[in-house]
Amino acid sequence: MMKTIQIILILGLINCNTQSSFIYKPSYQKASVTLPYSITINTFVDKRKSENTNNQLLVLIPFVPYGTATVNQFENDLQPFIIKPTRDIQEAIADEIDSRNLFKNISLSNKFEQKNSDFKIDGEILETTRIGKMTTYMLGPFGVYLWIFGAPIEYSFSQIRIKYRLIDKYNKIVLEKEFLRNRSRIIGYYYNMLSHHIDSNDLLNEFVTEISNEVENHFKKY
Repeated sequence: MMKTIQIILILGLINCNTQSSFIYKPSYQKASVTLPYSITINTFVDKRKSENTNNQLLVLIPFVPYGTATVNQFENDLQPFIIKPTRDIQEAIADEIDSRNLFKNISLSNKFEQKNSDFKIDGEILETTRIGKMTTYMLGPFGVYLWIFGAPIEYSFSQIRIKYRLIDKYNKIVLEKEFLRNRSRIIGYYYNMLSHHIDSNDLLNEFVTEISNEVENHFKKY
């Protein structure tokens, strides 16, 4: 039976549509004016939980309705999302703001290096969670055959929460917000197989767009 399950999963992977790495493409949405300021994007602090749990194989026991896996750091998922969160998020924000030509000078910094600039952006990565609920419809290993007929294999829920700030050169917080967004999808043998991190990528892209818009809109007030 386990050999049959392995064959079914391997065949499903052949036709899967995946998104396994963080990809961000700047919008090049030009600002109406270039501000005579410099801005530094600091490395975001990672404050996520580190532990992951995986009880999905419990569905191979008859009469068990579903098995749940909770991944708090998506780069450590069973099918990992290829990303270095603190660095890649920082660089994506810098790329987007730079593409808009909003400031005269933009730079990157880290916890070992502090740069003098008119403004800086920093923040904390609070959550990059993915919860997967797998089911064999209480049929144990025999429920796998329902997957072949199109029954959902897993219900996936992804959530990202990041706090960010815009700070002036006097260390005064002039803008502070929290980005919280989630997305769900159904994963089946013929659809969305191993596409867990399409949502992770989309949510991070939405975050970069939001923080860039908020910074730009802040300066439109003046």
